[in-house]
Amino acid sequence: MPIRRRDNSFQVTVENANAMQGFKRIRKSYRDEAEAVAKEAEITKAVETFGHWPVKKDAKPLPTPLSSKKTSLATDIPNTIDGTIKEAATLALKTHWAGKRYAAKVPSYVDYVVTFLTQSCGKRNLDDLITKDIDDLVAKCRADKNSASTINAKLSALRVIFKVAAGRTPPLCSRSITIKRVPASRAKKWWLNLENLEKALAYCRKEAGLMILGDYIEFICNSGIRVEEALRARKDDFENLGKVNHTKMLVDGTKTEGARKWIALNETAAAIARRRLRSCDVLFPISYGQLAGAWNDVRSHLGFSDVPTATLKALRRTFAKITELRGMPTSMLQRILRHQSITTTQGYLDLVGTNDEDAARRYL
Repeated sequence: MPIRRRDNSFQVTVENANAMQGFKRIRKSYRDEAEAVAKEAEITKAVETFGHWPVKKDAKPLPTPLSSKKTSLATDIPNTIDGTIKEAATLALKTHWAGKRYAAKVPSYVDYVVTFLTQSCGKRNLDDLITKDIDDLVAKCRADKNSASTINAKLSALRVIFKVAAGRTPPLCSRSITIKRVPASRAKKWWLNLENLEKALAYCRKEAGLMILGDYIEFICNSGIRVEEALRARKDDFENLGKVNHTKMLVDGTKTEGARKWIALNETAAAIARRRLRSCDVLFPISYGQLAGAWNDVRSHLGFSDVPTATLKALRRTFAKITELRGMPTSMLQRILRHQSITTTQGYLDLVGTNDEDAARRYL
């Protein structure tokens, strides 16, 4: 690989797929360019002759110099006409994101990232990317007035592209690169407080005739499962449906490693499941699109159509806040919500209209 200028130093990278373990890639930095050039030649010669660097005093030359074999990890990586960045991105769209509910948003993010890296940065292959390219991508996003969440979505798309590339046989890249999220201010999000919860249920069941939506809202607010987890729930996912205060549910979660697990249901959620599953094996026989459309009617009725965070996900936040107000410790709530990080759980509790001072007075 060419010597690269890094701030006040010159970086030398020597790669050889046939070198001894631990010496397949050697990367060193030097203050002087002439020294970097000399060291690159020294390291290359040592690896080709002895298989490692620095050369030990008692080292013996290899029977066959590595220079006559493949001398770069890059030779193991397919190098398509368009480059591995475009190839991996295309594969990711066809495999990783295919069929996902948010798949419609992804192509624009992927196209933005791929276009910038290949055209503005002049990089065709994933192995050519360096940290500065990622920094430049973030700077371009900010210049285009992208929000922090949009920038992180684009960076997340690039992480997936690397993941898909590494998972191919043979792989489309020989290394990964650190892609950090940009910091974002955490704005308080909307939730269905108890007053609005009662209004929403009354509207669904008494005015609009949206019985299935009313049951759905009340079930999520009392179980805390995710939107699509509830839509996948079937009769076989429940145990002890006939026993009061003993019902539990196997949540078919796919978002995180620990998302699939049994959770206890309170009697309100259990009663809804018990009633609905008497005549149907599917808890909520409705599509996500139909559900979202009906929810928009409820938002309009409550006067929150213009609130960006008043989405169906707010029902899960509502469960989190109600259980916290009842005294549940955040650590236990984290386990019920199946969050990998307690920071995520804490974000579910920082909601519009909540008063930390009033809550604190209960303990003073």
